[in-house]
Amino acid sequence: MARSILGTVGLALTLAFAIPVAYLGVEFLLDGKTNQALLFLGIAVLMVVIEEYLTTPMDVPGMVAGKVLGRAVKDPDEGVADDEPDEPAANDVDRPDTGDDAPDEAADDEPLIPDAEER
Repeated sequence: MARSILGTVGLALTLAFAIPVAYLGVEFLLDGKTNQALLFLGIAVLMVVIEEYLTTPMDVPGMVAGKVLGRAVKDPDEGVADDEPDEPAANDVDRPDTGDDAPDEAADDEPLIPDAEER
């Protein structure tokens, strides 16, 4: 899952506080104080988990907007193809006959816009 810049900064700040707590837990574990070690290691893990998965009031508007837009804007079914399109494509539009059977390319000496040289 992609993380926004603010989400990355928030995780970095949480880790800045959680790593020293985890370090204290490891120190207690090496000293043989198992209860205190487990307490501090658990607190460090909870700090990261809460920051990652807890919904805050700042997250609610984004979640609501995502759900509303997800319901309002539906992706077209990619697997279903229509045999006949509802509207003609831009290149399928009938164009009026100009009576000129010349190729679409303009001659080198002919201006692209006939009235442009007169103005």
